[in-house]
Amino acid sequence: MECAIAGKLSSTSSYLVNTRRNGMKRTKLMANHNMFYSSKSMISLPILAHTNPSLAVVTEKLGCPADFGFGELVWPTPGDEIPFWKNKFPSRYASLEAPAEIEKDSNLMHIIHITAEMAPIAKVGGLGDVVTGLARACLSRGHTVDIMLPFYECIQKQEISDLALITTYNSYHDGNWVATNAYHGVVSSIPVIFIEPSNQFFKGKNVYGGSYNELEAYLFFSRACLEWMQVTGVQPDIIHVHEWQIGALPLLYWDMYQSLSLKKPRIVLTIHNMEHYGEC
Repeated sequence: MECAIAGKLSSTSSYLVNTRRNGMKRTKLMANHNMFYSSKSMISLPILAHTNPSLAVVTEKLGCPADFGFGELVWPTPGDEIPFWKNKFPSRYASLEAPAEIEKDSNLMHIIHITAEMAPIAKVGGLGDVVTGLARACLSRGHTVDIMLPFYECIQKQEISDLALITTYNSYHDGNWVATNAYHGVVSSIPVIFIEPSNQFFKGKNVYGGSYNELEAYLFFSRACLEWMQVTGVQPDIIHVHEWQIGALPLLYWDMYQSLSLKKPRIVLTIHNMEHYGEC
């Protein structure tokens, strides 16, 4: 759903930029068009339908997010008594059942999802469920799919099948080359590549809140994933990066690795929750 809506927003974004360039103040724009807003229980998109007629039908069909089964979800907020990464979230949102027979796509691709979470082995919130569900949906349509995930110390290794070391290589961080292991395993019928640096990154009892600098760790992970593709010669069609943790990867790709050997991939960035983001 997020990717579909993001695609529909592209023409609207250019409209908003052009409107600002023409001198209309942002406050006036919001007042005149009742700009879309979000809350814990409702999302309204009138401006999208106004500026893009094709969205009128989409907006009508969307209705309230509860229509998508989101009514049970309680989104975390900064004011929560217990930080969201310490909550015990159920994994019932990610179906472990194979999808029913689905028509295969004609233009098949190799897609690599790069993420900080994956249900059920490294799940904190809804991100892990979405990544697992999207990967399974793409597999069911005939695509080749891999997920790249940090090999957290706390990861539920009993949920991983056929875990094996596949690559040992070096990845750059803060002036040094860090020895790094890449493992391959299968989780819920999805191939997963686990990245394990030899330093202190991703150590701790929880996915988040470990005894390391998360910003530095995910910057390292973003580059280590690209470095692994370069070392192994893997050239996916799509590199799909998720949330702020992997947000530096597109910059690293276009600034460095695309001019080296990674000529084929194109990048997709999905932001799942605007309330949670890294600052640097």
